[in-house]
Amino acid sequence: MSAKASFPIAVLLTLAGLWSARGQDGAAPITGGVESAAPQEALPPPRDAAAIPAAQPDQALPVPPSLTSPMSSWIIHNQTDCCGPIGGSGPINTELFIRTGPTLPVAGGFLHHALDTGWVFGGGGRSMFFNPAVDAAWTADLSLLYFYNHARPNQRILVTADINNGPVTGPTVQVVGHVKDLNRTFVTAALGREWYLNAPANAAGWKWRAGFDIGGRLGTGSANFALEPGQGSIAEGTNSVGLEHKTDTLYGLELALHTDIEVPYGCCTFTYGFRAEWDYTWMDILQPRNAHLAQPLNSQLQDVNLLLTFGVRF
Repeated sequence: MSAKASFPIAVLLTLAGLWSARGQDGAAPITGGVESAAPQEALPPPRDAAAIPAAQPDQALPVPPSLTSPMSSWIIHNQTDCCGPIGGSGPINTELFIRTGPTLPVAGGFLHHALDTGWVFGGGGRSMFFNPAVDAAWTADLSLLYFYNHARPNQRILVTADINNGPVTGPTVQVVGHVKDLNRTFVTAALGREWYLNAPANAAGWKWRAGFDIGGRLGTGSANFALEPGQGSIAEGTNSVGLEHKTDTLYGLELALHTDIEVPYGCCTFTYGFRAEWDYTWMDILQPRNAHLAQPLNSQLQDVNLLLTFGVRF
């Protein structure tokens, strides 16, 4: 290569080397009579930094006040006791149940002697308001019950009716008849108390409980009657309607004792128990029409009901 061609290349390489050296040393302070640049002023600390206490070695760093949410704590759900027991006491449970068993007429008017042992079937639900220890609860029950009683044989009663085709005919004739059966349907509302005897209601394993309740009943009833042979037949007409099939609105009172075994299974608790009830029923079946008799018919009735119960609590 000639000297004339090599000279420009050497000049370019020299300039490139000087530029690289200047770029690497540009951050170094300039000495030799030239004052160094003044240091930059440090940024002030955050305004709230002084209010933040220093964290201890075994504690987490506190959250700066400027980082907390401006929304209400009830909206962002950071309250420690926001989801505690409802009502400020113990939990509230619901129980669904069915009941069935015999009903025994034990006292009352003529129906007590005329009716045989019957049967009860029904069901309903209850709310259980537990105490904080979950070993006792107040209860509120609502149920629907059906009672059926067949009549005893040879239980005759003296009644008045409008008679055709009999030895004596006409209105308000005294004849001998008998009750065929009695049907009653009630809506029952009751309040009571439960005690858990071996463990709290929320404990694992089976539980044994006992309690009582008292309530009122409102319903309807119907009784079927028939005349004894040779008495004739009941006349057609409004004055005689009700002797063969008499209906009435019923009112009642019930008092019950019960005991149950609870067996938890999965998300629910199943209950099996026994219940003894005494009830009093007010009704006017046959009574108004026969009030003029020497011994007016009294159709009030008292029963003792012995029921098996099956339910589920959740």
